[in-house]
Amino acid sequence: MVTGAVETVNLMQIARQAGVGRAAVVNWRRRHDDFPQPAVGTPFILLTAPGPKGPSRSSSSSVAP
Repeated sequence: MVTGAVETVNLMQIARQAGVGRAAVVNWRRRHDDFPQPAVGTPFILLTAPGPKGPSRSSSSSVAP
């Protein structure tokens, strides 16, 4: 565990890293209660993990071939 390492990112940076558009990240933030919230008074999200990750997709939401 790394202590004291904090990175700030905005929605566009998350979108670029995830390979999606900014609108997708906005939708993730609206739809998932566990999506990281911006730091108080800023548009930046504080990360302590190695990098942002999109919401997990459960197997129940996938479409069978």
